Order: sequence, then structure tokens, then C-alpha cells
Amino acid sequence: MNRRTFLQVVGGTTALSVGVKDTAPVLATDKTNRNTVSRNNARGNTGTTQTVSTNGPTGPYVTTRWSIDHGFDELSGSPTIHDGTVYVGEQTDYVLDSGKIIAYDEETGDRRWVRRRNPKTGHLIGRPRHAPVASEGRLFFVGSQDPEVDYHLGGVYALDAQSGRIEWFRDNIIRPPTLDVVDDRVYLGSHALDASTGQTIWKGEQNEQLLGLVDGIVFTQFPETLGEDPVTHLIARNAADGTQRWRVPAPESWMDAAVTPNTLYLTSDDADGNRSYENGLFPGRPLSVYAYSTTDGSKQWERTVRARGEGNRPYVSAPAVDDSHVYVSTRSSFSALLDYADHPIDAAGTVYALDRENGVERWRFETPAHVDAAPTVAGNTVYVAARYYNCPGAPPSGHHPPRNVIYALETATGAERWSYAVDARAPGLSPSIANGKLYFAVSGASDIIEGWLGVVESTDCQPSCEHQVADDGKTRTVQASNGC
Repeated sequence: MNRRTFLQVVGGTTALSVGVKDTAPVLATDKTNRNTVSRNNARGNTGTTQTVSTNGPTGPYVTTRWSIDHGFDELSGSPTIHDGTVYVGEQTDYVLDSGKIIAYDEETGDRRWVRRRNPKTGHLIGRPRHAPVASEGRLFFVGSQDPEVDYHLGGVYALDAQSGRIEWFRDNIIRPPTLDVVDDRVYLGSHALDASTGQTIWKGEQNEQLLGLVDGIVFTQFPETLGEDPVTHLIARNAADGTQRWRVPAPESWMDAAVTPNTLYLTSDDADGNRSYENGLFPGRPLSVYAYSTTDGSKQWERTVRARGEGNRPYVSAPAVDDSHVYVSTRSSFSALLDYADHPIDAAGTVYALDRENGVERWRFETPAHVDAAPTVAGNTVYVAARYYNCPGAPPSGHHPPRNVIYALETATGAERWSYAVDARAPGLSPSIANGKLYFAVSGASDIIEGWLGVVESTDCQPSCEHQVADDGKTRTVQASNGC
């Protein structure tokens, strides 16, 4: 989602509705006892850094433990895994914009429960706008609401994580695209709510959207229109009471963010789509990665990353951040279906590792695969979701659609540890990592291609040809020379 921006720095503190109890949540009648579980966010942590503290599969090879065909429904985000359960949200009706939350057993893939309706009102629940977040025995998400449709109820939902029963919901907060939960509070950018009751603790700007929360500071983006020009601020607020610490202009047409205790990282694309290519490189407005100080919002550095190859829709992913690097993926074009019958796929995907202190490129991994999403980092491995052909050799001609594939790269050097093709071929989401396993979701597309959810784990046995990723001599790791 592109965000177009331009504004002057604004200092001082914004007036907020602190401790407001203006609109009480609706409490469900089928409330159940809660078992305590620690929180989990599919993007890794409250800074949404795409980095988790556990290790994923390192090989030497991997295999599928279990998988589920997920139909044509579009998934709301990467799987959330916690307390022995895998949670996913999906859209079930494109006209009504309704959806559901499903819970699967982590070990077997058996379905534990599904939540489609609000039992108190009888309405369908709105399409989950993001991956659900688990905290203290509850599951939280924002459901979408079409103002022209009355058949479901959008808003903020809190479910019992063990049973899927609705504990409370707020039908008057439907704009936020995501949320997170820390210290028994639900943060949405525009609001902070009590996680136990849904009551409002403080309010920000109506359209503020959460970027991340680190060390008691909430970071948001606030899009608005001044005159005829859309503008956006980056805002830092105290998590305790919502008072503003700083506000600065965001870069034009920025894409996504990750937050660490010292730095806010952004990636930027060309919002206008006015792109042209020369000699295999995009020479127009570059794809960029920015670093801002979390202390005062000042820009620390900016670096350019390139989308190789030919195409008119260059892409840069959300950043992933570990102790040493910022990782982003780029590609030259996009297709949801990738049925390349006459034109073999060559999307020129690239994964970049930049020094997190100064943005200098340390290595890059180049592949002809169609990179689908942001990298995920676990331990000393970077995991990348893409689509390409299976079985070794050159991409075949004729009807041979590419598969969803996963690359595992060393964080220090970018060297490939392993690659693996799964039994799916729709747009893939960023992998989720838990308990030494990789959980991978593929979203259904256009009532033509079915979605897929599966678990990949290490093995000593080489996979069969159908699970090997073709190379065609175009995959390589490039090391930066002399730090340049």
C-alpha cells in the first residue's frame, strides 16, 4: 500500500482524549475462561521487524510436515503460531467483505475451531485486515467494514484463543489496518484500548495507523489531505498516555516500516507508476530504504536498492531487521497468477542485506524467481518466499506454471542454505517461524488458484525432483567489495 507524503516538522504535543470512556465495548454473552499465553505477532515482535528469537529449519534439506489446501479465499496475513496453535484470517466473501478466523493444531494441522459470526448480533464478522495477534489467552484483530453493506460487523475483536468465542468487540473502530498488544493494552495507532474489556484508554488522530511499539513508545503514520495534496506524518507517542513525543514528515510514497529501540526503518516505492527501464535497471525514481532516529525523528541515512530486469511494476518489500542488517526484497514486475505458458518467468528478484548502522550494502542474493513478500529472519537464516519452476534445469516451455518456493540464506554472507518448492502456486506471504519449523501460507487468487497452508521442517533426505527449485544458472550471491 503506497503512502504519499510531504509536510513540515511539527513540534510540541497534540491534545488527546486520555482515559476516555465515551463508547463502551459490547461484551459477548458466551465468555469463557482464559488460559494465559504470551503474545505473538506474525511479523515477529511489536516492532514488526520480521525477526523472531527462535530458530527455523536450517537443513541440510527440508520436507513438508503437513499441508492444507485453503480454497480460493484470500488470506489476511502470515500465520500466527503460539501455544500449540496456528491462527489464520481470511476473506470469505468478496461482495460482503466478510471473513473468518481459523485455528489449527500446530503438530497435525487438524482444525480446532473457526469463527465466522458474531453470536450476539448474528452478523458475519468482517474480513480480518491483518494477521491475528495472540496475547494472554486472547486473539485480537480488526475486521473490515464496508459502509454500504449491513451483513456483517467490522471493528476490533477479542476472541478466546482456545475456543474462538468472542469476548468483546468495538464496532466503532474500523479504520486501523493492524494492531498490536502489549502489557494488557491493544494499540491501533488511533486508539489504545484495555485488552481485557475493550474500553478506550486514550485516543490519537482518527486516521493514525500503527507502525510498531518499542520501549514504551508507539510509532504511527498519519495520512491526511491538506488542500489538494495528500500528506503524511510519522508520529511517536508515549504508550502510557498517548502524548506526542515528536512528529516529522514521512518520505514521499513510502511503503512499510520496522522499528527497533533506536531506529525506525522505512521502504519507499514510486507511487505514480511512471517507471522505465534501461539496460536491465530501473533508472527513474529509485526504490529506497530510510532510517530515522526513534529519539527525535531525524533521518539517519537513506540508501537506494534496485529492481533488476524488465518490467513496469518494480516492488520493494517491508524491511526485516536483525542485530546487524536490514533486509529487503525487490523485483521488477508482478503477477498474481503467473501462468507463463509462452513467456517463461524471469522476475529478477533480489534480496539485499544493508548494514543497519549506515545502510551500506553487505551482500545481495539474485534470483530469476518472482519474490512475493518481505524476508523473515530467524537465528542466522533469512527466509524468502517466491515463485519459480521446480525440478533442476532451464524453465520449460509450454504449460508449466511455476510453484511457490522458499529460499533459506545465511544472514552473514547471503549464501544459500537450501531451497524448496511446495505444492502451491498463488501469491505467497512472508514465512512464519516457530519451534524450529517454517509455516508458510499461500493466498488464494481470483477464484482460479487455490490457497495453501503448510509446515516445513529440516530433514537429512534430499527432496524429490518436484520439490527441488530450478536454478537455470541465474541464482547467485554477490558480496559487497570493500564495504561499497
